[in-house]
Amino acid sequence: MANNGPNQGRRLAPALQRFTAMLIEEARDISGLSYEKLNERLPLESGDAQRYAIGMRGKKARAPSLDRIQELENKVARLLKRPAHTVVIEDNSQLTPTSLFIDLAVDVPKAGVSWSRYQAHTLQFGYQDDWPTYRRLKYMPPIAGIRLLDLYAWQYGSLWEKGFFKREDFDLPNDKPLETALQKKVDDLCYARRLSYQLGVFDDIFEMEQTLGMDHREIRQVFDKFVEEVLQAAGILPEHWGKVA
Repeated sequence: MANNGPNQGRRLAPALQRFTAMLIEEARDISGLSYEKLNERLPLESGDAQRYAIGMRGKKARAPSLDRIQELENKVARLLKRPAHTVVIEDNSQLTPTSLFIDLAVDVPKAGVSWSRYQAHTLQFGYQDDWPTYRRLKYMPPIAGIRLLDLYAWQYGSLWEKGFFKREDFDLPNDKPLETALQKKVDDLCYARRLSYQLGVFDDIFEMEQTLGMDHREIRQVFDKFVEEVLQAAGILPEHWGKVA
């Protein structure tokens, strides 16, 4: 599986290695397992966990082939018992100081695609619907004294099994498997994110009103109420919306 072959492309290699290293970092931090145990539990070929974790820090750095990075994401999600996310390739050149609700995804990882029209330093791997990656959660500065990782720790079913969370604290039904309940929370947050994208694609208020058949003030009230309910159900503070969700 340790394959850094030409099929993934030179432009994507740095981003792929960074994302791979992040997944191993997440697996180690949340599970507490050693590299050797990760090789067994994920599973990976002998020594791959440590080689993947090197990232861009040395010549021995390795990453899966481009068309297998989703497989590694699925393995880490299964180990930590969190919902797996669709891995996407993002173009950061679209970012602006006010682009909170711009979808940066340009494609999903797959072999045989030319990336010559992009600059290597603007490409990165992320998740569909801009779900925050582990690196964003761990290393972004706290907001109002709260670590972003703490806001999203509920997504790890393995932490629930260790007693870090209780269903009543998140109003989760007792008659549904925990995996199903966590997936529902993730789906709700992703839906809210997609809705924000849709509201952001209209060129002007008139087009928005004509398309949705509602006054723009009604649209905003409905959207704000929905977002508030979704964030509250997930235990995320409203002031973090647009920054990490």
